Amino acid sequence: MKRNIFIVIFLMVGLLSCKSKKATAFREAIVQKDSSAFHILVGKEGLEEEKLRRS
Repeated sequence: MKRNIFIVIFLMVGLLSCKSKKATAFREAIVQKDSSAFHILVGKEGLEEEKLRRS
């Protein structure tokens, strides 16, 4: 009985630790694009900064 529990726990840990490489790469790309868009809008030399200079 204890042996079965250890096998189930081992299998669950193994399955939960798997990560898709494509999903990880996609997430990193999304975060990078979000960060660059944020810097364009809010950061120095961004669109909002230029609008303030023009007015």
